[in-house]
Order: sequence, then structure tokens, then C-alpha cells
Amino acid sequence: MKKILSFILLIAIIAAPALYAPSVSANTVGKTPDRAPTGERICEIKFGGSSADYAPHAFGPACGTGMPGISVSSDGSELTLTTAEGQTGGVFYGGKVGSLTLGEDRAYTVEFEMKFTRGDAGFFFNIAAPAEGDTSAASYTDLYGFYGQTKTSGSCFTLSEAGNMIPGEMVSSASSMTAIPTAARVGDAYCRVRVEINGYIYAVYLNDALYDVTTVNPTVVGKAKNLGVTFYLRDGASEFSVKNVNIYKNSHPKLKSLRDDSSNSLIYTYGESYLGERLYDFILRRIHSEKYQKSPRNKNRCGARRKIGNCIKRQRGRRDILGQQYSRS
Repeated sequence: MKKILSFILLIAIIAAPALYAPSVSANTVGKTPDRAPTGERICEIKFGGSSADYAPHAFGPACGTGMPGISVSSDGSELTLTTAEGQTGGVFYGGKVGSLTLGEDRAYTVEFEMKFTRGDAGFFFNIAAPAEGDTSAASYTDLYGFYGQTKTSGSCFTLSEAGNMIPGEMVSSASSMTAIPTAARVGDAYCRVRVEINGYIYAVYLNDALYDVTTVNPTVVGKAKNLGVTFYLRDGASEFSVKNVNIYKNSHPKLKSLRDDSSNSLIYTYGESYLGERLYDFILRRIHSEKYQKSPRNKNRCGARRKIGNCIKRQRGRRDILGQQYSRS
């Protein structure tokens, strides 16, 4: 009996490590995207130090007039960046993440929390390899992400390339900042951020509400194709805090452009979707049956384009009655 118990105890000791998945070390890429299963965290970002996989530093045009102030929490999970009064231009702080790269066959989700105290700030997800204090345009002109605020009301946010405003598929404009979802207006509190990247498409979510999605230029990304965690402050007297930065493989369940031809098909299920996302795109096609079209009764019920949609709802079993082509963007 003692031998049996000893054998069972030995097996339990040997098997115990296999019951627990190894944790991801800070600033270390645990698995490459080719090896990591979908949804697995592949890197946890910590500040206040550096490693072979993540060594953050400051660069960008404003470095010529002063480097940002950097404050890090004791456990390295929270970073606060500040710029001096009178400083002009943008300053970037961050770097590439290991050997992770962007491209048509790559998908990532970057999650973190951010808080604005003063000024504009943001996040950029791709990077080349700029040196500490580099002020040349080559160090920042190919970066994609977003910037703005979440504590103020009105137009205060934008998708961005190199600190410039760019258009999105929903609200972001190249000429002016736009409003963010009401759920993301948090005053001085932290706002949850999720940036989903699928190939050359990326989307920004604020407190689980979709702000916007856009498709980037593959040629530009090719000049700065490393996945990066880089934060951005614009002009002087700005202050920005970020914490709990994590990178996961893939996006939910696979990020799509809203401009894709997804007509008459479910884009996301209700459970998979987030606030503000389009679930379904309808296209109504020309009526093929002349007999049905000429019927006085049907003409009255479905004569107007607007009423065709209502008619389809009542007669959804009639697949040949789809009306004139119409799309809802």
C-alpha cells in the first residue's frame, strides 16, 4: 500500500508543472505568432527597464527642444510621460517588440489603459528602429495609431499617421478632430483601450466602444514593419499615463474592413460584437418578376424603395423579391 501511495505521489509531482501554463515574462515575447494559439498573450509590457525584446526610448521632432519627463510605478506596470511648458511639436516614447512584425498574414490585439491629465497624447503600433533622441522625419513619419483626449467633450480625437490626422471609415477626418463614443468620456479616470490589427486594417476601441477602423498603406507599413508599443505627446505642458499593456495574438474573431463587400452576410454575431460595430449589411436587388412588379396590389405595397425593405421583412420567404440595388454603409 505504501509503495502504491509513493508511486501516486511521484506521478503527481512530475505531472504538476504540466497543469500550469508558463506565465509570460515582462518585456519578453513568450511565443512567436506562428507558435502561439489564437487569443494567447504573447507579451506583457513593463516600464522602467529594458530587455532584448523591448527597450523604450524617446525620439521625434520635439526631442530637439527637450526630452519628456518619465515616471514609472514601482512594479513597472504604469508609465507617466510629461512635456515641459513651451515645448513644441510631438515626442514619441517606445520601441519595437521583439521580432514581431506586421503584414498581410499578421494579426494582433494591443490592450492597455490610458489617462489624460493635460494636453493631447496617443499610441502608435508600428515602428522602424529610431535611435534615442532622433529628430529626423524618418524616425516617425511611417507610424500609425491615434491621438487626442478622452477627458474633454466635443471634437477631441483622431486616427493618426505620424501625429497627423487621417480619415477613418466611420468618423475620423483628415481635416479636424472628431468626437468619441460617450462611453469613452471618463474625465480624469483611466480609459480602456484596445487596438486590433489584422494585416493592414486596424481598429481603435475605447471602453469597448468602437471609435473607428481604417486600412493603412502597405508600402508605408513596409518602411516601419515592426510591431511597436509607442506613446505620443504633442506640444508643451502635456501629461499622459498608461498602464497594464499587453499584446495578444489575433483580433476578434477576425477584424474586417467596413468597406469590404460583406453585403447580406453577418459580419459579427451579437456576442462577438462591440458597441458601435456594424453587424449586418443589407443590399436589395432589382425585382426580376415583371408579373409581380405590375400587380396593382404589390405596386401599392412595395412601390417605394423605402417600402421595399418593409415588404421584405414581412415576406422574407420570397427570396426573388429583393427590390432595386441599395446599400447601407
